[in-house]
Amino acid sequence: MTMTLEEFSAQFADAIEISHGDVSGMTEFKQLDIWDSLCVLTIIAMVDTNYNVTVGGNDLEKAVSVSDLFDLVRSRTK
Repeated sequence: MTMTLEEFSAQFADAIEISHGDVSGMTEFKQLDIWDSLCVLTIIAMVDTNYNVTVGGNDLEKAVSVSDLFDLVRSRTK
């Protein structure tokens, strides 16, 4: 599966219902005003649905930026 950071960032933004312009690879997603436990569940579901990859709360806790999460998902799709 081929994906780009830009596509992943856009899907991330769509999942938590914020503007694409508010999310980039460098975004520290836990610093977003909207970030809460519902966002955690939403992103877990988005990754599972779009990439057939399982990530958990611990994975999101360890990731700092959207790029970190992208790298994790990409590593698990191989």
